[in-house]
Amino acid sequence: MSKSILVLVDSIDQDQSSGARANKALIENLAYLGYALTVCHYSRKAIDIDGAIMLNIREQKSNWRYLLSRSIRLFRRYTHIDFSQFFERRIGFSFTFLNDAYSFVQMLKSLDLKPFDSVITLSQGESFLTHYATLKFPECHSQWLAYIHDPYPVKYYPTEYAFDGPGTAQKIKFMTSVIKSARQIGFPSLLLKDWMIQYYPLIEKKAVIIPHQISAKAKMIKSDKIDLPEFFDTSKFNLLHAGNLLGQRSPRALILAYNDFLDKNTEAIERSTLVFIGHISETLKPELNNFLPHHNLFFSKKSLPFDLVSLMQKLAAVNIIIEGQGEISPFLPGKFPHCIMANKPILVLSPKRSETRRLLGHS
Repeated sequence: MSKSILVLVDSIDQDQSSGARANKALIENLAYLGYALTVCHYSRKAIDIDGAIMLNIREQKSNWRYLLSRSIRLFRRYTHIDFSQFFERRIGFSFTFLNDAYSFVQMLKSLDLKPFDSVITLSQGESFLTHYATLKFPECHSQWLAYIHDPYPVKYYPTEYAFDGPGTAQKIKFMTSVIKSARQIGFPSLLLKDWMIQYYPLIEKKAVIIPHQISAKAKMIKSDKIDLPEFFDTSKFNLLHAGNLLGQRSPRALILAYNDFLDKNTEAIERSTLVFIGHISETLKPELNNFLPHHNLFFSKKSLPFDLVSLMQKLAAVNIIIEGQGEISPFLPGKFPHCIMANKPILVLSPKRSETRRLLGHS
């Protein structure tokens, strides 16, 4: 008899974020291995995964959390005054978060939880809706694997990202409760596990490493049905960075090095391109605009469909990973497995202490 697993996840919309893609790949692989999966997700649209029962959670709108979250949003829109942080500093979470978590709780109340052998809660970024909801169901805790995608709260990020945001004390208390209650704590990265142990020592006895994965279905994508954009000329030597450019992950040094390469190898000017796919942080835009217009440089300035980007990674000459400019990068980038699947050289700009470097090896 197959092991029965209940998976709770914010989003598995692969076009939404790298976290959603990583979560979907993990679920698809569990289904591929033959586990009996029931997946409760908050993707805001219907998504099917072969071999899994998919339950699309509906947002609860008849409660005080929803009313307060929308009232604050409307007040901000018309007055440009934001009260959300005022409340978050006092209760630890926004009313939007609380309502989304409440929507998960209502779904769980409608299920018979006894048949499940395991409960897995998946996160993405700073969102731990599923963990918050599962804390309300002690009967699940003995078979609960709580997956932590990134450090939490933001105060515990590496220095270049960290800040003491609203409700930090309450968020620390919340994560401490998760770690105490869950049977296992999952991480995508060995360095992330080690990083988090310094703040939550109990993790050491419960930690398991489950790296971001390549979905078994990813190799089945029919590339002949995908039209490449005009800016991506496969006859050229394309260096590709797929992913949002955050303020802490500036490509400035890479662009300067690339320009220096073109100056010294003028024959490459008509034969190569440096391509960036994804949104650009507002803090980076003025800096990057200084390089434009540029014959060999292209910024999409927006996300593109995942299947298209995956194909571009396979057709690129080099795939690029840029990490924060600090002493350590404990994250495993969501695009890491896709770069591996592309089977092309990978250019990594990262600190010496980096999970990406640890996995690829130092050279």
